Amino acid sequence: MLSLVKTGSKEPIYCDIRVRGASRDTVVLPAEGGELGGELVFSLPEATALKAVYLRLVGRFKMGFLQIGPQSSGRVVGMVKKEQVAFECVWENLLTESEGQIAAAPGRRPGAVARTCRAVVGRRSGGVVQLPAGVTGTPVAREQAPAGCTFVLPAGNYELPFHVVLPADAPETVEGLQSGSLLYALESRLERGALRTPYARYQYLRIFRTLPVDSPAHHEEMYVTKAWPGRLQYELVVSSRAIAVGAQTALQLSLFPFQKGYRLASFTASLIQYYAFTDDTGHVYEDEAVAHRTEMVHFPDVAGCDPAHGNLLVDTVRLQLPFSIPPDLKRITQDCDVGASLIRVRHKLLAHIVLLRGPPDAPGKKTEIKASIPVMLYISPLVPVQGRTVLVDNAGRFHIRPGVLTDLFRTRSADSLPSWDAPPSYESRVHDRLYDGDVGSLASGSAPPDPAAPRPPPRDSPLGLLPPLHSLSLDDLSRVPTYQQQHDGRSLPLHHLSPAYAATAPPAGGNSRT
Repeated sequence: MLSLVKTGSKEPIYCDIRVRGASRDTVVLPAEGGELGGELVFSLPEATALKAVYLRLVGRFKMGFLQIGPQSSGRVVGMVKKEQVAFECVWENLLTESEGQIAAAPGRRPGAVARTCRAVVGRRSGGVVQLPAGVTGTPVAREQAPAGCTFVLPAGNYELPFHVVLPADAPETVEGLQSGSLLYALESRLERGALRTPYARYQYLRIFRTLPVDSPAHHEEMYVTKAWPGRLQYELVVSSRAIAVGAQTALQLSLFPFQKGYRLASFTASLIQYYAFTDDTGHVYEDEAVAHRTEMVHFPDVAGCDPAHGNLLVDTVRLQLPFSIPPDLKRITQDCDVGASLIRVRHKLLAHIVLLRGPPDAPGKKTEIKASIPVMLYISPLVPVQGRTVLVDNAGRFHIRPGVLTDLFRTRSADSLPSWDAPPSYESRVHDRLYDGDVGSLASGSAPPDPAAPRPPPRDSPLGLLPPLHSLSLDDLSRVPTYQQQHDGRSLPLHHLSPAYAATAPPAGGNSRT
């Protein structure tokens, strides 16, 4: 669990950075930004003097690829490389403050060590603050800790919280592109003094943004259509512009033949991923690749298409091509903009329809239709996704294990979903019961007991005095008290139902009114 340098004194027997999120190393935030929080947990085998418990979140951008370009003397190969810190947040001392400070102007090279914690460690001694053993929470207020003081932590277990509100423009993790990446790491240090090596712990972290359920992109239908007068017309529709990584969508194709003799040969859909990088000089390098392809060549049950005559179009043809988005971040990257222009990723669905015209036993004249529809891919914590296995060494450097994937999200119940996720459907209700006219079914029922349903009250409680439902009739349940009984000031026992109209006595000195 530890990434520590060998020292003369006893090292912590346990140290861990626990982040609250969709999983241990993945945080999914709403589009407008949100809070990142967790706890730094460590266990000390003996009393230890610390200057500070430092925590840092850093996102490093890295770009590197070979560029081949023509010259008068032939082709030339050049290396394009760039590294910088794209995002940084610092907690100077978790012993005195749990809220992090976001760096105002990130962008320095990753080799430069943050000087914030060194400034805290290098201060002259301002006294000693003795802490109780086994602290959970922030033990000392920042205003009460003298500048440069030393904190003495007895042997025990410690849990120090941390949090920060990440802005909407905080860059997302990009780990699947071949030419560039944006990777986050959490770095914790237990600073022991200016001349002593700190205890260090590194942990990889993924940060993604998702779309709220009320985003217009979910309900924005994308379509393209074109007509050749007197010959053919087509229409291509995608029901939603926003598609979650790992989810499935469908391309709906409609063909309107105005001439006879057209035969449907194939219908292919490809997901094109476009990405661009910007170097130090402002030059933009862009490329695109096919992330996934699906093809349909057999049309046995499509209305308007006659497979006995080579898929001849005899009427209007409407068909759907299911299309699955790759469920791992090695093959696909979500739509994102990293920094001002460091990384830009976009996607589109490219449809390719091939029509033949002529006898089925002849090659025929080929007609090709190509159309593209822009789509937006995003990360949803409700859809299973896999990411690359990324490790961080003792120096804070990233190492990606080739060919090894890991699950990003653990299975969660509906109660644990954040407010910006879709609410559970009505079919998943647990408290609603259908009344079929039989009062006994309310108590017995045929459905098995639900652990999420409320338990019956104990017999010694007031609610436990109520008679069982199977002993009641609809007349009992329908009894309504009269006006006098409602205001006579006498409170009936809880187990008494409202009296029936027939059991109501008329008021003294007069007749009752209906």
